[in-house]
Amino acid sequence: MSLLPLPPAGPIRFGTDGWRGVLGVDVTAATVLQVATAAAQELAAAAPEGLDSREVLIGFDRRFLAPELAELAAAAVQGCNLLPLLATDPTPTPTMSWLVRQRRALGALVVTASHNPPEWLGIKIKGPFGGSVDSAFTGRVERRLRAGSVVPPGRGPISRFDAWTPYLTGLSQLVDCQMLVQRLKHMGLRVLVDSMHGAAAGGLPRLLGPSVGEIRHCRDPLFGGHGPEPLAPNLWDLTRRIKAARILEKTVVGLAFDGDGDRLAAVDETGAFCSTQQLIPLL
Repeated sequence: MSLLPLPPAGPIRFGTDGWRGVLGVDVTAATVLQVATAAAQELAAAAPEGLDSREVLIGFDRRFLAPELAELAAAAVQGCNLLPLLATDPTPTPTMSWLVRQRRALGALVVTASHNPPEWLGIKIKGPFGGSVDSAFTGRVERRLRAGSVVPPGRGPISRFDAWTPYLTGLSQLVDCQMLVQRLKHMGLRVLVDSMHGAAAGGLPRLLGPSVGEIRHCRDPLFGGHGPEPLAPNLWDLTRRIKAARILEKTVVGLAFDGDGDRLAAVDETGAFCSTQQLIPLL
């Protein structure tokens, strides 16, 4: 029996939000080391005046090999004479953005392919302001990659940190979670979260307690067989549960996150899908 050949790897290029490709073809141990090294060097070179931090936060989602490749990225950052801080658990990308600001870090590297199919992986770069770096920044990273300079990864111990607890504590200081819980109870409204097996799993239940239920919260690197993107066809189970609750005269609304927790969609109490674009004006 003959095996189909793998497609050739393409050049390392950044897209709308980071670099990503097919795991084992475009995204390998070698390319992760290269991208993490070039990104860390550029974060240090482009640090704003007055920022004397050497910290680069490293996060990752729940995809296959994401934790292991995050460790490689941390070693690459260490090889650049910077201080990598590696999250202990999968974390949503917005968590890393928030922590960059709180810790006044140089930035963050997040090993994720966001909402893309299960066989994809990549790296998002967050600047010292917490948001995604712009195309000028990634252009400079690509130039570093083309230059082909070799920096051996560090071999020392990597410091790890709990990203979830300070993030949820910060959110609870910005949002009156107790009031939200009381209002949900007063309205007789229950929230059902579809985490799509992604990195946002467990977040809202920890914030709002038993007023929030959750489905697809366990890790599944195949994401149930489709990309972890909160589109209507991918949320059939959430929609089914909400419609079933309505038949029983119970009011349930649904929220759905993508693979790295930076996209949100909703399903209203009738089972109607509300896209990210429809929700943004409400927020």
